Amino acid sequence: MKKVKKAKKPSNVRINWFGEKKTYCWDIAIRNSRTKKDNVQHFPREVAKECLRKNQKEITIRDVDLHVEFKCTIKTTKRMGVPSPSEKYMTQGWYNYVNTKRFANGDTLLCQMDRFSPYLSVSLSWGGGGLTEHIMWI
Repeated sequence: MKKVKKAKKPSNVRINWFGEKKTYCWDIAIRNSRTKKDNVQHFPREVAKECLRKNQKEITIRDVDLHVEFKCTIKTTKRMGVPSPSEKYMTQGWYNYVNTKRFANGDTLLCQMDRFSPYLSVSLSWGGGGLTEHIMWI
């Protein structure tokens, strides 16, 4: 019997160009599980590969709405003891951000990051509005 490969989940990452500058944008849908204390937030694989440095251990969330910053620890997933550079997630600091914003089920986070930037810009779209062109990123 032949093994059938699973279809890849389509990425919600969009690439915007500002002159010569390449910026990665994506949405995060808020579900109740994302507001729990032991919560982590995974980066889309494309963003982990293209925007984060291989050994990057920290990122600063810049909240566009509140004009505040939250330092987050970045961890790399290990598969059979080997680090997987395309699978990274935010841990410490992420919950502080979630707790401060008091997200509701159905909200959408609009995320933007430049390649190798130490910052992740985030804005909240209440009720799942998705990424829009009129958002002014910092």
